[in-house]
Amino acid sequence: MKKKMKATLWVSFLVVLGAASAVTAWSIQKTESAFLRRNGLNGLSVKEMVEKLDRIDTEKPDLSATVTSRKLILADTVSAYDFDLPENEFYLSVAPYETTTHPCSIHSLISCNGEKKNETFTVLVTNVDTDETILESTYLTGAKGFFGLWLPRNVNATLTVSQETLSASGSVTTFDGDPTCLTTLHLV
Repeated sequence: MKKKMKATLWVSFLVVLGAASAVTAWSIQKTESAFLRRNGLNGLSVKEMVEKLDRIDTEKPDLSATVTSRKLILADTVSAYDFDLPENEFYLSVAPYETTTHPCSIHSLISCNGEKKNETFTVLVTNVDTDETILESTYLTGAKGFFGLWLPRNVNATLTVSQETLSASGSVTTFDGDPTCLTTLHLV
């Protein structure tokens, strides 16, 4: 009789624990959705969130957004969440400069500012190990002077930007822990 009662209590405990876990998961998901709605990001993929936040033209003092080599980290005055970046892609935000720059390694999507705002650049990214072209295109910096590149992970590359008679080149790596903010491309 005691064994049957213990088994029944144990099963009841597991059912209650499972229900509590489901409620907690639902509550977290609901809270995350409210966070995304509150910050105008609901329904967007992680890539779309990164791109939208990197294009915000004015600072939002109530929201911080940082992109690391593996995560998008968002926080407002109420809560904070992190989101995994795509498994095989690395986000690099680039701010070429002619006169003024700032040191940066982990990009703040909302508060980092570069010198060349709303300007067009030709961009070439080449894999150093294979000499293959990874990317060749034209990019427009946003109102804060940055343009963003989605690059393959685990690559050693050379990045060249040019604008009319000015150009700059530098080394870029896309491994875990690598910088996501590049502000050292001095246009000459």
